[in-house]
Amino acid sequence: MKDFIYNNKVGIKQPVRKELRVRAYVKHFDANLTYNGKWIEDDYNDPKMPCIEKDKNNNPVCWCPIIDPVEGRILNWEDGVEAEIGYTVYDQCELEYVLIDGDGNEGVVCKTKGYVPKFLQPREYKFGKNIEMDIAGSGKIYKWNKESFNNWVVENIISKNVLV
Repeated sequence: MKDFIYNNKVGIKQPVRKELRVRAYVKHFDANLTYNGKWIEDDYNDPKMPCIEKDKNNNPVCWCPIIDPVEGRILNWEDGVEAEIGYTVYDQCELEYVLIDGDGNEGVVCKTKGYVPKFLQPREYKFGKNIEMDIAGSGKIYKWNKESFNNWVVENIISKNVLV
C-alpha cells in the first residue's frame, strides 16, 4: 500500500524550478560506473555511486538523487561520472515533488512512499521493484520519459483530493 500526502496550498505562485527528491532504500546495490572512462562494479561496503546517503557508521542507507523532471537530469550528480543502475528497492521508494520560486522558497506539492514508479525505470520496467536507468556524465538520465512523469503527476497529484 502506498502512503500519499498532497498539499494544494503550496504557496508558490511562480515556480522557476521543479525538483523530484528521491529516497530509495536499496535492498541490493548493483551498479556499474565509469570513472575517467574505466568501468568499475560498485561495492556495497564502499559505494562510489553519486547521491548515496550513509549512516553515522558510514554504511550506505539509500540512494537520494534530486531530479529535474523537466530535463530528466540529476541535479546533485557528480560531474563526469557515467552509470548503469539496477537498484532493487521494492516498496521503499519515497518521492517528494517540490516547486521552487525565484527567491528560493520551496513548496512541497506531494510526498509518496511505495513501489518504484515507471519513470524511474526508463531502461527496463520491472513492475515497481527496481530503479533501472543509465546516467550520462552530466547527470542526464538516458531515455527519461517526461510523459510517464507527467502521468504520475496526474495520477498522484491532480486527481487526489487529499490535503496535508
